[in-house]
Formats: sequence, structure tokens, C-alpha cells
Amino acid sequence: MFTFDWYLMEHIFIYFTNVASIKEILSLGMTWFILMFCIFLKCGIAPLYIWKPTFFKGIPFYTIFFYISFFYFFLFLFIIHLLTSYFSEIFYFYSVVTLVFVVTGLVTLLFIVCESYYFKAFLAISSILNSLFVILALSTTHSTDMFM
Repeated sequence: MFTFDWYLMEHIFIYFTNVASIKEILSLGMTWFILMFCIFLKCGIAPLYIWKPTFFKGIPFYTIFFYISFFYFFLFLFIIHLLTSYFSEIFYFYSVVTLVFVVTGLVTLLFIVCESYYFKAFLAISSILNSLFVILALSTTHSTDMFM
């Protein structure tokens, strides 16, 4: 794995979209969907956030602070860097998949925010919303202007 250059992924993807059939591009889209599903599930981003408010209710505040400040922050930075640097062509080519996740999550979270009575659950929901806003900003068509 150390000899594999991750920057080749974009070139392979561009070659693949130029010479592949529609069926192969759709299968690549399904693979991208599964990858985004795993990333959203790991980070607890909507619509795959069911575990996060329950997890936050059961732990003390200093553990929540450590989780949000260190673990989740660096995990989220790594994922954003991975998506925008190494998989930027794929990320923007399949931005509809990302937007489906984000819009579904925003709609469900807007209803759940009104029902959060616990402060810890509110912290979980606010971290999910902030993550969704960052991903929504990245998945727009003008997001490549930020990195040039």
C-alpha cells in the first residue's frame, strides 16, 4: 500500500469515465454510494446518526468534549481532505449522491432539533448539523474555487 500513489485515483477515474459504458459508471456510482454510506455512518452524520444522541446521553461532559474536540475534529478533517484532495473528481462527479445524504439529513434533523430536551443530545445534534453544513458547502459547484 505504501507504493500506491493516491493521486492516481483521479487519473484512473477520468480514464474510466471516458472509456467505460453506462453500466460500469453506474456500478462505480454504487461503490461511491457505499463509501459515502460508510463515512457518514462512522462520523454519525445524518441520515445515519441514530447512535450519536444515545451515545452522548450516556457519557460525561469531559468525554463529550474530548470526543468532539479531538477525535471527531481530526477524523472529520481527514475525511474532508481525503474527499477534496484525493477523490475530488469522483466527489464532484457524484455530488448528487452526497446531496441526497445531506438534504435527507437536514430535513430529518430540523424535526429532531425541536424535540431535543437534553443538553447532551443537543450537542450531538449540533455537531451533526455543523458537519452537514460543511459537506453541503463542499458539494456545491463553486466549492473548487476555495482550493485553488
